[in-house]
Amino acid sequence: MTSPGYPYSASTPCDFFLAVNQGLRVKVEITLEANKCCDYLTVYDAYQGGNLIANLTGEITDATYTLNTTYARVSWIPQGGVHVKGMAVRNE
Repeated sequence: MTSPGYPYSASTPCDFFLAVNQGLRVKVEITLEANKCCDYLTVYDAYQGGNLIANLTGEITDATYTLNTTYARVSWIPQGGVHVKGMAVRNE
């Protein structure tokens, strides 16, 4: 999954809702290129509300998060997204 326009434009916000079979846990691998001043990628352990697992910005390659839940939400929140690729997420 990638933010709209990846890797050429990162200006469009988006949400991804992840689910795995009962008894399994969501695991996400993240690659991110964002402006540290103003572009963020958040990971929550639920579709709505939930606990904030990560609030990421800057350049990150291959960060992995394993959540103790079967549901998750990944949100790309750019405040311009200028001259950066945006985000790519892989759910295992």
